[in-house]
Amino acid sequence: MDNGSNSNIKQFLSIILGFISMYLVTTNNKMLMLLSMGLIVSLICSWYSSLKIWIHKVELLYKEIRARKYFFVTDNGYRTDLKKRRELGEYIYKITNFGFFFIVFMLIIFSTFFGKIVSVPIYMLVIIFLCIAMIGIILQARNYLTSLYYYLIPILPLLFYIDLLGSSEIIALILFFLLIAVIYLIFVLIIPIHFLRKINNTTLIFGVLLSIVIPILFDVINGYFSENFLSRIDSLVYSEFINSIENQQVLNFIIDNPDLNNFLKVIFHTMGRVSLIEQKEFLSQISFLWLSSYAIGSLIINTKLKVASLVAEDLYSKIQDIRNRENIEYEVVRDCIYFGGERFQELIFYDKSLKWKIREKEKELQFYQETNKAIRFAQWMRTKIIKLLKRLIYKEIH
Repeated sequence: MDNGSNSNIKQFLSIILGFISMYLVTTNNKMLMLLSMGLIVSLICSWYSSLKIWIHKVELLYKEIRARKYFFVTDNGYRTDLKKRRELGEYIYKITNFGFFFIVFMLIIFSTFFGKIVSVPIYMLVIIFLCIAMIGIILQARNYLTSLYYYLIPILPLLFYIDLLGSSEIIALILFFLLIAVIYLIFVLIIPIHFLRKINNTTLIFGVLLSIVIPILFDVINGYFSENFLSRIDSLVYSEFINSIENQQVLNFIIDNPDLNNFLKVIFHTMGRVSLIEQKEFLSQISFLWLSSYAIGSLIINTKLKVASLVAEDLYSKIQDIRNRENIEYEVVRDCIYFGGERFQELIFYDKSLKWKIREKEKELQFYQETNKAIRFAQWMRTKIIKLLKRLIYKEIH
């Protein structure tokens, strides 16, 4: 059995024992809490050496990634850089889980030795653990699903806005825009520049169309069903209103006066219409806020990309000032492409000596080779399809 299998079994057993210890700490039984303490001490001791390795690797990987050590210009899709960032996230996630169980251990210490029995429902501990797991999954996927996250970010603030709408519309609007700005700012900070470029003008246009089409679609569907519902419910509501009148004289007066009878029907129908209009206004407001969210997000993203482009311009000027191409450092050229993207890569590759320098340097470096068969097959299919399309276009031109 290899080390990977042993590690997986150890992780699985540790999670089971961790949940058992969390359950025991909620019983308020001192003997069971001592047993829980013993379990968690055993887990901490068994994982302590691994924790030191994780912390060391986090420090090392963080410095290397910040120094763009794994960003290779000729690496298709920047897979090596992506793999190292994924490894960094996995180590941070493991350290976070270790910290969670350590907090549970401290809870047991306070409860047992200081006589302050803290009653924590087991479901609360499970929810906290699941939240940590969910955050870990979201952060791990951020470099793969960058555009999708860009589209999904407005959903949470919109739900928050709808919840606050009943109290104060102005406060709800202010908090909505603040929350949108903060979330997109965090999003921009945790996404590397070269992956942030996935969000381009096409992404923004699609987001705008999405924010317009979905509310209109809801409006059409809601309007269709509301019209049918309103036409059927008018008579039922009016009948219910008539039946609710207890005073026989008033009832007879309404029935004996057709004009009054019709007037009341018009009132009930108008009330239904007003409700439909309010729903349409609400959907229009949601559409505006959704559209505004993407505008704010694009502004924040473009600001970071613009600053990165200015850094690339400085580096490119530095490269141009060096007459002897042999004296140009590979790291400077690489950083210029990292911050500047495709535009600066084309400018640098136009100089054959710089292009040769990059390729010769990166031949010596170890690129990440995908081992997952499904991913390798998908990459192979993608390459074949692109080649086929290129051939078709080439034949069309010639």
